[in-house]
Amino acid sequence: MIHSLSRAATRLSLAIKIVAGSVIASVLIWMMWSTGRADAGSLLAAPRARCVERAGWLTGPRSASRTDLNWNVHGADLGHPIVHGDDLYLVFGDTWGRTGHEGADWRSNTIARASSPDPSDEFVIADMVTDETGEAAELLPSMKVAGIEKTVIPTYGIGVGEEMVLHYMSVRRWVSPGRWEVGHAGFASSVDSGVTWTVHDERLDGEGNFAQVAMVSLDDHVLLYGIPAGRFGGVQLARARPAELTRPSTYEYWDGREWTGDPGAAVDIVPAPVGELSVQWSETLDRWLMMYLDETLRAVVVRSAPDPVGQWSGPRVVTTDRQYPLSYAPYFIPGPERDGQAYFTMSQFGPYQVSLMRLDLACLA
Repeated sequence: MIHSLSRAATRLSLAIKIVAGSVIASVLIWMMWSTGRADAGSLLAAPRARCVERAGWLTGPRSASRTDLNWNVHGADLGHPIVHGDDLYLVFGDTWGRTGHEGADWRSNTIARASSPDPSDEFVIADMVTDETGEAAELLPSMKVAGIEKTVIPTYGIGVGEEMVLHYMSVRRWVSPGRWEVGHAGFASSVDSGVTWTVHDERLDGEGNFAQVAMVSLDDHVLLYGIPAGRFGGVQLARARPAELTRPSTYEYWDGREWTGDPGAAVDIVPAPVGELSVQWSETLDRWLMMYLDETLRAVVVRSAPDPVGQWSGPRVVTTDRQYPLSYAPYFIPGPERDGQAYFTMSQFGPYQVSLMRLDLACLA
């Protein structure tokens, strides 16, 4: 009996050690995952404590502009920039008003003008395109019917001559975190600083690799970095003449060696998984930078390359969910870097707001 009790005690002690070891291991795995190091063989480095910091809220009751009181913008996401003339604009996705999530004053998209094109200079929202009531107006209408067209989301915008051009996706339905279905994608343009928009006839396949894009002007072309619907596809690259940006049938695609008119020849220049993204040239680092959400790591990462087609480096984690919970959609603010710092907008789903963020480029050196 004593021997049996002793063996039972030994087994219990061993079981406790195994459970404790499993708990510790689980905690370590969770810590590694949430800092972007879930894969033991990964070369991803954890972000330094001050690589990224919030410079200020751009939307909602904590914003300096009080978008909730002035334009009935109580919540919004995205905020990707468009440089147009001497001004910088921010384009938002689904925008909630005083009636809350998908309430009577839900707008699928809105646009604001920043107080300055320089994000280091008291960068706040100065005004918004409004309707007859003085509230932020919806730019591109949507049916708001799940399974047909739940919403219309602008994925990126760019200034082309006298026009502002938006790429948008018609979302059929939200499926699960990081996954959604797109019926089609397309373009809209404005010649009156975003007040009215013309939707163009040519469309992109909603199941193709350009359901969402980041756009960059380079020499005599606009580069389009495209990903499929959701956050789990790779990046492909197309280019267009500025005058033909709204005509996808004229695009050329990068096949890994040269440009071709065959969209089927396009190759992934960055592997999956890639979420909402932006691309910008860094004068400080003398390299191209691509920033995006890696949904599997729950982290915003940056890759770099000497040329816009690549070869792109491995991803470098700059911030994680542990620092900014439920963060996504990092969009570089175009323009000169200040004191080795770049600025970008970033959304957080929890508060459902957009912030201006500051990135120390020394973290990427």
